[in-house]
Amino acid sequence: MDELFNIKQDEEDQELADEAMRNTYKFIMSGCDWERLPEEFWMLGDPEGKQAIKDLMSYFISTEEYEKCSKLKKILETKKKRKKDNHD
Repeated sequence: MDELFNIKQDEEDQELADEAMRNTYKFIMSGCDWERLPEEFWMLGDPEGKQAIKDLMSYFISTEEYEKCSKLKKILETKKKRKKDNHD
């Protein structure tokens, strides 16, 4: 995550990083439908992974978008519960 926040302070880079975060959020919230993605779509690597969700939560905390964090936390908890249920 530190790597993400160490992006040059260049305005264009900030806009691309913000776009990638918001696109990843939209992708996750829409049910992770790979078929519906536009051809040019900036997004975090492994958007369905737990680390991407944690990175998004950190990002949206920094932008004070707490409602998004709440929704992401619920998804993360659901993933943890599913993993636990699969191991029981």
